Amino acid sequence: MEQTDWLRHFSYTKLVNMRFVAPAATKEEKVTKLLHFFGVASPSQWESTYRQLEGAAREADKLKSELGDLSVWLRAGEILAQRQDCVAYSAPAFREALQQIRALTRDSPAKVWPKVVELWASAGVALILVPELPKTHVYGFTRWLTPNKALIQLSLRYKTDDMLWFTFFHEAAQILLHGEKDVFIEFRGKSSDKEKEADVWAADFLIAKSDWKAFLNAVPQPTQADVQRFAKEQNVAEGIVLGRLQHQEKRIRAGRLNHLKHRLEINWAGVAA
Repeated sequence: MEQTDWLRHFSYTKLVNMRFVAPAATKEEKVTKLLHFFGVASPSQWESTYRQLEGAAREADKLKSELGDLSVWLRAGEILAQRQDCVAYSAPAFREALQQIRALTRDSPAKVWPKVVELWASAGVALILVPELPKTHVYGFTRWLTPNKALIQLSLRYKTDDMLWFTFFHEAAQILLHGEKDVFIEFRGKSSDKEKEADVWAADFLIAKSDWKAFLNAVPQPTQADVQRFAKEQNVAEGIVLGRLQHQEKRIRAGRLNHLKHRLEINWAGVAA
């Protein structure tokens, strides 16, 4: 692949504005800075690396990310994860952390996020937020950086706590259910069996299947008070209950009662050197 042709995969100005890379004056300088950012020697190595990445990506239905923007998003997460200190991965410690974090969903994500990151680091998992780029459609991505350190990267797509927490626990399921070596990538707009398995695990971990079924049977047309009461009983965020009623059960119209959800943004400082 010619270096000038390779640049067509990227909008360099956009990447500079989002602080992924530093400014460059010439095409040659842009190529040099991009190669340095990706940690590769050539455009061909970049292509082979990012077309074969191992991991598990939760993408928007029927949408496919462009490799250029997606590779930037993934590499930024890797850089930040390498800077984060974590102990060696421990499955029991990770499960314990998840139990603690489930209760933290009741509070504002912005308030509890430092504690969430700390809990996962103490179990061997780096948790990284990177804002999505225009041509990416990924909610979250999971992969192993080393046999003892996992990376879970989130984009905050749609920027509401129901989407954040479901994706968060979905990606956690990839680690718990599919092991350190059984990692994969899902870039198509449909879910694999393992993606579906992670969806079920996340839903049941947040709200036990029996409790959810009993709630739906008792309250066929939930009101705001019903959502708030059940969320308090389950000790989870109101947005988690509301989002599931809107999108999975279709019991509440999309957009209705959205004031119960927390809105959030990534405080992005960039990774440009």
